[in-house]
Amino acid sequence: MGPDDLVLRAGTLPRGVPFAERLRAASAGNYAWVSLWGRDYAAARAEGLRVAELGSAWWWLPGGD
Repeated sequence: MGPDDLVLRAGTLPRGVPFAERLRAASAGNYAWVSLWGRDYAAARAEGLRVAELGSAWWWLPGGD
């Protein structure tokens, strides 16, 4: 990750958006990286992806389902 690289944060897309669609959105917006929620980590690793950042847990907040 470089100082000028953009990261598409996991929380900017609705929950349940397939990972391939997240990557298309990131590519379209010239993002170099995509963050993941903790619940996405195991699936990403199983697909052989390197994980550099996990989004923070927020679903415990009121309305944060």
